[in-house]
Amino acid sequence: PILTTIAELAPLAKEKQIEMEYAPSENLPMVLGDARRIGEVITNLVGNSIKYMGGSGTITISHEEKNGKLITRIADTGTGISKEAQAKLFEKFYRVYNEKTKDVKGTGLGLFIVKKIIEKMGGKIWVESPTSKEGGGTTFSFELPIAK
Repeated sequence: PILTTIAELAPLAKEKQIEMEYAPSENLPMVLGDARRIGEVITNLVGNSIKYMGGSGTITISHEEKNGKLITRIADTGTGISKEAQAKLFEKFYRVYNEKTKDVKGTGLGLFIVKKIIEKMGGKIWVESPTSKEGGGTTFSFELPIAK
């Protein structure tokens, strides 16, 4: 689902001068989960990075195996998200509203839905973002159990 998502979102990323990087290892394990739903999660997270990055930059998608789980990370080089906003990101109808995001359209349901999808498949999702004024980007990570 990741390669399909990158292909679908490539024109929008190119329009905003955003590079997308993804180089999975050849022996990437299968996870326990619905491929279509995982595609929705990736589309939402990459789409948000494109929407909220606020200019040119890079989105990097990577994986790490740890403790029987596959962790997928979507990291961008955008402006970052405040600690206060990070604490509420996965709440229903919550939207980060500031000078940089005021013109971005949305319902505030995307990350709420993504969290529910990941949790229903036995995983978890989290966000990390430095709070420096210069930015530093945002990384959304989710883990799912590896199929045995």
